[in-house]
Amino acid sequence: MQFAYLDESYEPGDAYWLGVCLVSAARAPDLRTGIAAAAAVVANAEPLFIAQDVELHASQLFGGGGAFAPVKNAPPLRIAGFRAGVQAMKDAGARTILVGVQWSPRPPRSPVRFHRMEAVRRLFPILEADLASSSEDALIIADEEEGTTRDVFRELQAHQETMRPQGGSCVHDVVFVDSRFSPGVQGADLITFLHRRRSRPGNDPRSQVALDGIWALIQDSTAVHVHPAPPITEP
Repeated sequence: MQFAYLDESYEPGDAYWLGVCLVSAARAPDLRTGIAAAAAVVANAEPLFIAQDVELHASQLFGGGGAFAPVKNAPPLRIAGFRAGVQAMKDAGARTILVGVQWSPRPPRSPVRFHRMEAVRRLFPILEADLASSSEDALIIADEEEGTTRDVFRELQAHQETMRPQGGSCVHDVVFVDSRFSPGVQGADLITFLHRRRSRPGNDPRSQVALDGIWALIQDSTAVHVHPAPPITEP
């Protein structure tokens, strides 16, 4: 059984990304230990007074915001925490699937929901094919959010129905969790944010070098799928 940790990263006007990190259930304890150690890289730096159980929230860690405000002026330490988190995912044997949807030039009334659900619809068949190729099953563990939970369940049920004639889906279910308590979701957040951030034009050259260096850790175990902006069907 694979745990498929799922999170998102997006920038309106650019692209919306879903990242799913597949980790064997047997390696989940290793992942928990590794992510905790990555958080400690930053939390143990003196005299920052960052909680030992701090969540590795990608955008906050990268920008020095939220719980990571004490390291706002310490870019090397922020990058070290980021690298340690991604390394923890690699050490746990994670393989990553990234599904991107280009931002619509005419976004609808609920643009995030619109692009999220388009990415979800694209993700399920890609994840299915990956699992089938290695004869594996998966449980999706996703960062909780209130706006589209039911929509995601409906899309999964529709996907499972399409797989019924072929013997059923390898994707069994999706559960939504508070990312503060899921090291795997935190790792998926780090990787998805990393990809989006390093792929955008206009990065500071020093930042680009650092991001590319971290990305090199997982490049060989990551598949990237990019899709054009979906058509607008609502009035």
